[in-house]
Amino acid sequence: MAIEQSTLPTDLKQCSTCREPKPLGDFYIDKRRNQLHSRCKKCDYETSKPTTKAYQQRKAAQRTPLVMLGRYRQMPMPSLEQQKQIWTTIDVRGADECWPWTGDIYENGGYGKFSIDGIKWRVHRMIWMLTFGKDPGELLIRHKVCENPICCNFNHLAIGTEKENAEDAIRHGRIKTGKESFPSQHPELYPHGDDHWTRRNPEKVPRGPRIGDYPRGDKHHSHSRPETVARGTATGHAKLDEPDIIEIRAMWHDQHVEQQEIALRFGVSRATICNIVNRKVWKHVP
Repeated sequence: MAIEQSTLPTDLKQCSTCREPKPLGDFYIDKRRNQLHSRCKKCDYETSKPTTKAYQQRKAAQRTPLVMLGRYRQMPMPSLEQQKQIWTTIDVRGADECWPWTGDIYENGGYGKFSIDGIKWRVHRMIWMLTFGKDPGELLIRHKVCENPICCNFNHLAIGTEKENAEDAIRHGRIKTGKESFPSQHPELYPHGDDHWTRRNPEKVPRGPRIGDYPRGDKHHSHSRPETVARGTATGHAKLDEPDIIEIRAMWHDQHVEQQEIALRFGVSRATICNIVNRKVWKHVP
């Protein structure tokens, strides 16, 4: 139930989330607006962290490219209706022939894809799972016989590792090695010996004492003329200022406040606080 702020004592404030009157010390200070946050510290922390497993899975799915989902995530078993839809989309032929997928195809690699609950999966992996009754997990499903990415004939599929998949590609001529590789077939595109640019233009290659000509250490302009280097608030895009940095380091080293709480108070990420207290950034502030 909402309470009018005017009816509360001056030393209390109502949290906008839990609706409980709390002391002013339970609220972070918004230094940009020069006022207290509307949520208390506890509610601010609880609402900012991913607490549920469903939230973490949804975020992981957003970070993972759809073309890779079939390899590194557990594949769900399609329903009977989805299995019927999958088999009707496959052009089933003889036992030794390829069974091409006639549905959607990935542009990268040319593999067939099928969507379950909004997530796309590689069809040949799904066919292998439906045939043998288990998820291949992190192992690959290779087209060992035909090397046809849209083929869904389970007789042409085999489970294996990255090394075995590369060996299949070499055996079928999909990857050229040795004298059949592209550099060996077109040596004119890869100059060697006296034709290399380092031989034809030796003055452009730094060697010996020339490497020491570049200013380093105290001779670098950032050390010899520090006033010319924009640091801190002088950069124009800093979210914090020098007094904030001093206060953050004092809170961490002297008061032993958690970095997550410091980040919420100053409106930055925890990684930024970690870099500040370890002096990876704002090094010019004592």
